[in-house]
Parts: sequence; C-alpha cells; structure tokens
Amino acid sequence: KVNRGDGRGAREALEGSLAIEPADDAVRALYKDAVRAEGILADGAKYLAKVSTAAKEPDGKARVSLDAAELLREAGEVRRAKQNLTSLFGADAISDDTKGKIAWQLVLVAEAENDGAALADALAKVFTFETDPERRAEAGLRAAEMAFAEGDFDRAADAFSKLESSAHGVYAMAKLAEIAEGREDWLGLADAYGRRAALTAEVEDKKALLLARGSVLAERLQDAPKAAAAYGEYVDAFGADRGVLDAILAMAPPGEERLKYGLLRISVAIP
Repeated sequence: KVNRGDGRGAREALEGSLAIEPADDAVRALYKDAVRAEGILADGAKYLAKVSTAAKEPDGKARVSLDAAELLREAGEVRRAKQNLTSLFGADAISDDTKGKIAWQLVLVAEAENDGAALADALAKVFTFETDPERRAEAGLRAAEMAFAEGDFDRAADAFSKLESSAHGVYAMAKLAEIAEGREDWLGLADAYGRRAALTAEVEDKKALLLARGSVLAERLQDAPKAAAAYGEYVDAFGADRGVLDAILAMAPPGEERLKYGLLRISVAIP
C-alpha cells in the first residue's frame, strides 16, 4: 500500500499492527513517516499514546511514548512534548539506550525553546546514556563548546576532559590546554600537553608537546624533578636530540652548565 501511494490505507494498516504490538520499532518508524506524509502529526501522537498501554514491557512502552512525544514536538506542541519527555525520562525500568533517545528529543525541545540551560542539561543526559560512541562524543563536544563560549570554564574543562578517549580527543586536549593557560594553571597546562601528546600521531607535534610540557614544569612551576622526568620520557621515545638537550641545559644550575652539557654531548655523540 505504501508503494502504491495509498497513504491513508498504509497508515490504517500500520495502526492495526500497532494495536497488536505497539513496541515494534520498525512498524512505528513506518507509522511516523505515514502520519508525516498525511500531515496529521497530532493525531498520530494521540494514537501512539493510546496504544502505548498495550506494550508488554516498561521499556517498550517508553519507546512508544517517546515516539508520541516526538510527533507532538513536530506538530508544534513543544511544551506538551517537553512535559511528556521529562516525565518519561524519570520512569523506572528504562534502558540506557531508550534514555539516550529521550535525551536527544529533549535536546531538540531545548533548541526549539532557545533554552540554553535546558540544552546543556539535555546534552549532559545524552552524554551519560547514549550507547553509540560517536553520538555520545557529538553531544559531549557540543556541551563543551557551549560552556566554553559562555565563559563557564570549569564546566568546559570537565566536558573537554571527558572527551579524551573519543574521536575528538586531540582537539579536546588542545582546548583543555587553552583553558589552563588562560587561568595560569601551569600544572593543568602541563597535564593537557602530556595528554594531547599521548593522542597525537604526528611525530613532530608529539615532540613539540612533550618539550612544551617539560618547559612548563621547569620554567613555570620550577619543578626540576618532574621536568626531568618529562624530558626523560621524550628521550625514551625519540632519543636525546638537540632540542631536548638544550631544554635540559636550560635547567642546569649556573656553574654546572658546561659540565652537564659536555657530558650529554659525549654520551650521545652529538658533534
């Protein structure tokens, strides 16, 4: 019936199926498309709310109610959709996957209402419950960028930090370093350089980041043992080249510079 263009007939057939098994996700997806095509979003939402009570499991019932709320939002009844979604999110016995989908609908509601606080809250819910790693990271990045743009650097730093293991990890660590430098949080800056270096594939970038971390520890924090350990990691990874030797020389106390540098040059046979 769908292929023959009989939209109403297709919808009525789908309603018959949903009356028996409303928790069938594939049938509901077709049903939503059918009511969109007919332009009867509010009626479709009403029907889904009606048949949701026939769902056998709490999670199935929640997914039916979620689709009803989605159609309400698309029909322009954003406030009702928000109320239903908020109530639904707090219901018992709902899977993380369903909670993640509810949270995405709350994101769309917050955008429709231009409510920044609600959007931040909804994105945090998505990050907590979304089961798809890419979509989870997408929500986390949006939340972090929002907080950064608003000048809420505590929230931004926390959000960027949580993205370390995602596909946005290198960028997130760069933003974390930017926040730390702006705050003159030198220990945080050194940490961000190290974390970014661990994620960076480009050798020259990795070298520069490790040297920068050592420089912050030596010059900003004047913590020679930690700086030496940082430079030691560089040497373990890349050998004792001119860049790291010059960095180590800069740490040497007056009077010992020539001796230390001379010994280093001999040990690695730098001409």
